[in-house]
Amino acid sequence: MSIGTWNVQGISTKTEEVFKEIKKYNMDIVGLTETKKKGKGTEEKHCHQVVFIVVYAPNDYATVVKKDLFYQELTKVIDNIADRKELIILGDLNARTGSRNNDLIVGQYGENVVNDNGDRLIELCQQQALKITNGWFKHKNIHR
Repeated sequence: MSIGTWNVQGISTKTEEVFKEIKKYNMDIVGLTETKKKGKGTEEKHCHQVVFIVVYAPNDYATVVKKDLFYQELTKVIDNIADRKELIILGDLNARTGSRNNDLIVGQYGENVVNDNGDRLIELCQQQALKITNGWFKHKNIHR
């Protein structure tokens, strides 16, 4: 299964291009962020026993208040998912989570940097029993 995310920087004039690229790369699931669809921040799609949440988090330079509000809202969304079997959060979390050996949340193949957003994401994952999976697999340095 091929899963990915894409910051599309506005979707209204790019729908055809987006679908063409998804087909070209044979993607099964794609989380689109920065769609700029005003008033359309949440769209729920349920597929079997898997829940997907696609997010775009404030960048690391955003105010503490803005970051706190984002993670509070994300926590509410997660908490309101009844009896979830599988939860996948996709998107641009603007988080650098580093790498860790023998850790249940962060894998050993992440980059060496941890930022404030990374600390926040790790804390959320600890509270919600989630993993940050991009650090569990080797990447080329360009993709780290």
